[in-house]
Amino acid sequence: MTYELNLENLRPYLELTDTHKHQCRELYYTPIKDKELEYKYVKRTDDILKRTDTIGCGQACECFLTFDAISLTANYTALVFSLCGISHPLHLVIYASAVEDARVADIAEFLTDILVNLVRHELTRLPMFPVTFVLLHNNVISQNVMRTISLKPKYSQMFKKYLFVLDATFWRYYNMHIPYIQNAWLDIMHTEITKDNIPDIFPQHAAMAKIKHLGFMEEFVKSYLGLAKMLLATKATVMLRHCTLERVDDFVKIIRANMKIFKSDTVTRQQVFQLLRAVIIIYDH
Repeated sequence: MTYELNLENLRPYLELTDTHKHQCRELYYTPIKDKELEYKYVKRTDDILKRTDTIGCGQACECFLTFDAISLTANYTALVFSLCGISHPLHLVIYASAVEDARVADIAEFLTDILVNLVRHELTRLPMFPVTFVLLHNNVISQNVMRTISLKPKYSQMFKKYLFVLDATFWRYYNMHIPYIQNAWLDIMHTEITKDNIPDIFPQHAAMAKIKHLGFMEEFVKSYLGLAKMLLATKATVMLRHCTLERVDDFVKIIRANMKIFKSDTVTRQQVFQLLRAVIIIYDH
């Protein structure tokens, strides 16, 4: 593989200790499969398996699965699929690719195909990180992915065991001026929830959402009530504060910050792909 991006040109790499620099170089400059190189993607299941003992969960770490389509230039988008810990600040990138927008006819269909492939072939290889639900950004792409799954019997059957939840982080920050929304978020996301206190937490916020005609708030309360009940089926208590896309959103900011190394009018798909690999390796995701 021809390297159009040298690690030594990335500031985060320069901030590492000599030991970590050596580890990153070994990983980054290790040849990847011909198919992955041709289509500019990486499946990271093998890398995760090698790191299982050092990740820090100590035992099986329940996760949710998520993905993001990150527009990085006028021509290229990064697709990132991640496993995130439900009660652990874990963030592992299981798949990443750089796609040329003009070559993707239907991004939702494309994402769905990748999602199906990961569930069929990769998640089963990671028993230490069992996926309990799928958490998605509340946007048109996510809604189209869910619609695509629901319209295909084989897909809908495959995902029947997974609860799909729409993240409410953006909606919460967009409505900082509405006290009811902020209070609902604090109560639901930062309270230790049990079967006994569910009636004290969720119904009051659902009622206020109806009174104030706050559709997003009503959807948030309903979605996270379903999530809490599902998690409580196997636990005495649950905390939902890790069940957001904050880690993924922060990782997107990291990718965008490092994209500044390129001139937007000359960046290539290969450079975007190599940057993705470098950032994942350097930040140990």
